[in-house]
Formats: sequence, structure tokens, C-alpha cells
Amino acid sequence: MDTILLFAEGDFSQVTAGDEMVYQASKSADVSIVQDSVNDDAETFQMTMGTPSQSIVAIDSNTKVVTVSITDDDNGKPTVTVASTPTPAIVDGRGTVTLDGTSSDPDDHQLTYAWTSAPAKTGNFGDASVEDTTWTAPVPLTGTQTVTLTLTVTDDGTPQENGSAAINVTINANQAPTVQASASRDRVNGGGTATLTGSGSDPEDGPLTYAWTGPGVFNDSNSRETAWTAPTAASEEQTVTLALTVTDELGLKATDSVQITVAAANRPPYFPDTETGKRTIDEGSGAGTAVGEPVAAEDQEDDHITYSLGGPDAASFAIDGLGQITIAGSTALDYETKAYYEVVVSVSDGKGVNGEADNSVDATKSVTINVADIEEVGEVLLPQTSLQVGVSLEANVSDPDNYTLSNPSGSIADNAIESWGWERADDINGPWTTIVNADVASYAPVIEDKDKHLRATAI
Repeated sequence: MDTILLFAEGDFSQVTAGDEMVYQASKSADVSIVQDSVNDDAETFQMTMGTPSQSIVAIDSNTKVVTVSITDDDNGKPTVTVASTPTPAIVDGRGTVTLDGTSSDPDDHQLTYAWTSAPAKTGNFGDASVEDTTWTAPVPLTGTQTVTLTLTVTDDGTPQENGSAAINVTINANQAPTVQASASRDRVNGGGTATLTGSGSDPEDGPLTYAWTGPGVFNDSNSRETAWTAPTAASEEQTVTLALTVTDELGLKATDSVQITVAAANRPPYFPDTETGKRTIDEGSGAGTAVGEPVAAEDQEDDHITYSLGGPDAASFAIDGLGQITIAGSTALDYETKAYYEVVVSVSDGKGVNGEADNSVDATKSVTINVADIEEVGEVLLPQTSLQVGVSLEANVSDPDNYTLSNPSGSIADNAIESWGWERADDINGPWTTIVNADVASYAPVIEDKDKHLRATAI
């Protein structure tokens, strides 16, 4: 215990209080507390009143003890603790940490709060001036990063005091993104289209860039979703690979791909080499009569083939779905009038090279239709209607094949009547008897022909 010596000097006045004599004096003194190790609101110590050796006033042996209280003017520091969620504080880049601060002040002073990070200005506080807040980690680095978050609490005492507490947050190294690619179709014709869709994800929720690569044409190769046009079909079926690569802000990449089959180029129909392009039809054939064998095309893919007719004489004929040409309803075939016809057979499988709808003509074949000359029955004409014995009859022929006699004597030219014959009968309906040696167009009735019917036949 420290001893403090106070000397009171001055005039004493005598006061009578009952049977006792009391002397009074006043004296002031300053007391300083030094080397105080405990900050208490008040310091208490005892002061003993005694008679120093120099005193001219004697105090009896009953020592007077006075308790003295001195107010402590020192300001105490706030206390601070910090907790986090998650615990331990480990997050990915752009991850969030919830910070819970707890503080108190021994003097019950008003407190203010300030959150800081080291390295300075790393990440973002939800509100750096409150006791409880959140902190969002920055963009991740290629390696693990540690950031110290400190809560400093300051009171409003005089002088101001502060306390602080800190917590370390570990930010995981940047992680590669992931990606998944898909296509609306897994098979197209050459030049066909499909919709490509990519789904990218970044563990740190950072921005991603997209890049589609592969054969064909992309509507927008840097878009997450894009239209794609297949290359022109090849002679054989082919499978193409379309890759989607995503890249995060630090350059880490991920790739996924889809495969699409591009069908072989459409092979158009054709006429085989065995097709001569020549057909024959008898004159006089009626409407709907088939003109020879079908003018049939072939298709290697067994596509449906449509046929059509063109050429100068197309209106005289028709053609069906198998290439069979027939006579049109209004056509009368007559060799002597028209000996042959020219038509063009056209075919189409309804597809273009890439399998797209296309009704253009794929192949043509010129066809000559010959009309066969058929022997037609003619008519023998006798100018006389009455017969006289000995008066010559001259027979004439009306022939659809245009055969004619060269002269009345009966000599036969090329393409003329080959022979004549004469017959007689009692009745117009026969029976008929051949007249011997009557083998020319002229015949003079004899007595045997009287009252008979005569008939001339040209062959």
C-alpha cells in the first residue's frame, strides 16, 4: 500500500463541542495515481490522520482513518469477436461469407463499426459500417487466395478507444467451367438445318464465352444457341462433329460436342441404256391403248418417280406413273395420214441434290412412236347397176391403204391389187360360184350369168 503524507499548515480555531475541545484547519492537496494497472471506474484508498513530528498540535492516540474515493478518468477499450458462415470460411470466387460481429464497451460508450479487408479493397462488403454484414469474394485467381477480414469497433470516449478482431477467408483457386451441347436433329440432308444449344456453367458464376466449331455454316458461332446449316451432301453418307467450347474470364475452357449424320446426296432417276426410245402402235388402235412397253426410269434410292410428256406430239398421248404411254382419247392413228409421232418423256423424283423438295426435271428421253400400217378392207365399186350379156363390167376399188390399179387391163403395179376374182349366185346371199378365168378387173357377162348376181373381189 502506498503512503501519502499530507501536511496541513495554517491557523487553527478553537471550537468547543460539549466537553471536548476541537481544533479546525483546512488544507487542500492534489493526489495523482501512478502506475495504475487496472482501469476501474473509481479508485479507493484510506487516509490516516496522524501528528507529524513537526506538528505543534498534539492528536490523541486514537488515530482517525478516512476513506477517500477518487474517480478514475481512464477510458476502457471495447472488446470484439468475429464469427463466419460458412465455418471455416472457405468459398469459391464470387462466393459469399456471412460475418457475425460481437462487441461490448466497459464504459458503455456509443460504438461505431468498420470492416476492412487485407489485401485492401479485396471483395465487397454488403455494408462495411455495421456489426453484422456479408462479404462477397472477388474474381478467383489461378491459385488459392487468403483474405483477412477485420472488424474494428471504436467508442466515443475521451480519448477514443477501439478494439478489433479478424477472420481469414480462403478463396478457392479458379475452377474450369462445364458445358453440355445438344442438337435438335441427329440426321439431316445436305444443306439441311438444325438448332444447336449449349448449356455452360461456371463454379464461380463468372461470365462465359461460347464458340461453336465444325463443318457447315453457323448462324452465330459465338452464341449459346444457334442455327446450323449442313454442308452440301457428298456421294456417301457422312457424320460431322460440332464442338462447343466455353471459356471463363481467366481462360479455363471446357468442350462438349454433338454428332449429326448428313445423308448422301440425292441420286436422281435416269433412263437405263437399254431404253431405245422407240415404240410401235398399230394404226386404228383406240383411246387408252398402251403404246408398247413402259418408258420406265430407274432410281437408286427407290424414290417415287413422276412422269410427264412433252414434245411436238404430246397432246396425242398420255403417260401414267409407271411410264406407260397410252393413246389419248381424241387421237385417231392412221398410217396413211401420219406414220410416226415424236414425244419426250420427263421424270423427276421431287428432290434436289440435298434431298430438299424440288420438282424440276431430272432426266428426259425422246421417244419415236411409229404407226404400223395395217391392211384394211377396201370396197369394190361396180359403176353399172344393170347387167347385159356381152357388155363388159369395169370394177374399181376404194382402198384405205391407197392401193390402186395401174390400168384397166388388169396389170398390177407396186402396192396395187394383187388379184381379182368374179363369182355368180342365184341369191344375193349365196352360195357363190367362182367364174373360171375371170381374174381381172374387167368382166363381160356370159349367157350363164343371165338372171344371176355377180360379185367382184379384189385381193
